[in-house]
Amino acid sequence: MTELQAEQAPLENDNLDMDATPELQPDLELVESESAPEPEKVTFSEEQQKVIDDLAAKKTFKIREAERKAEQLQKELEAAQARIPKETRPEVPSLPDPYSDDYEAQLAARDDKIRAAAAYDANESMRQQQAQQAQLQAQQAQQQALAEKVNKYTNRAKQLGVNAQELQAAAGIIQQYGIDDSVAMHIINDDHGPLITKYLSQNPLALEHIRNSDPMSAAVYISTDIKAKASALGKKQPTAPDPVETLNGAGAAPGQRGPKGATFE
Repeated sequence: MTELQAEQAPLENDNLDMDATPELQPDLELVESESAPEPEKVTFSEEQQKVIDDLAAKKTFKIREAERKAEQLQKELEAAQARIPKETRPEVPSLPDPYSDDYEAQLAARDDKIRAAAAYDANESMRQQQAQQAQLQAQQAQQQALAEKVNKYTNRAKQLGVNAQELQAAAGIIQQYGIDDSVAMHIINDDHGPLITKYLSQNPLALEHIRNSDPMSAAVYISTDIKAKASALGKKQPTAPDPVETLNGAGAAPGQRGPKGATFE
């Protein structure tokens, strides 16, 4: 073998090695083709799905009711604005030159501008007052609706055997956890809301679970899991039947028989 052939031999071997490297490519493609496992799909039981559907229906109703009130308020505002002239505030000129030939005319025109500006300011003030009044009425309506819900909630507490002091203390514990306002309203609107409040105040792990959940999941958890446990804290209803009346003599109850005034031999 000549020196030239000897020098070319390693180059050929190198080329063979480089050509052989694509054989590793299928393995790399196989690794890349492996997809990550899909996350486990969350499913609900029939009872949980019914609760979710009920909550969604109630939420939809509240949204539509809020939209209806907002539309009514918007119409009232538009009607109030329609009664006000659509114009900008007139610009009042400075006092005219008293030595001008038309001084009196300029002064009269300036007085007209002053009156027009005063009328504009009065209308603008009225518009703002009407807008504020409409907003105040909407806030009062919301406060009244909330007060009615709280009143019903308090009355339910009495019926369920939860006194006012106990309920207030339980509510204070729940407020410290900072649960979502919509979840708090869900508890207030529930027929067993006071008992749910009492139960949650005694079970911090359940409160922690609710605080770390989204409002919908928290509401489902309360309705399907907490509510049944909280119901056991309610006032126990007597289960024993009424005592049987004791009979004397031949089995007849004592007392006058027959219609009033009647005598028997």
